[in-house]
Amino acid sequence: MLDGDGRLVSGTMTNVFAVIDHVVCTPAIVRCGVAGVMRAALLDAWAANGTATVIRDLEPGELGGASEIFLSNALIGVWPVRTLDGQEYDVGPVARAAGEWIQRVLK
Repeated sequence: MLDGDGRLVSGTMTNVFAVIDHVVCTPAIVRCGVAGVMRAALLDAWAANGTATVIRDLEPGELGGASEIFLSNALIGVWPVRTLDGQEYDVGPVARAAGEWIQRVLK
């Protein structure tokens, strides 16, 4: 989903993460959107272990340069995006580690 200015906000019922240039990026949720509890838990875990993260405006076109994209919410945990606009993505190490962390710590 996009905001009124065309910036990425979220998936439907999910928060979005993209690994761009080895940094985990997630959209700023200041104008609209929901800052989910799983999003907050992941951001806190990454901060605690030193994973580079940034909360910022994301343009949809930036996702083409991402090495991995994944969604999260409290029910599904982490859901890797495998295809977007005809581009295929592997389940990357950040999404895999996040899913394992959720299974180990939160479930």
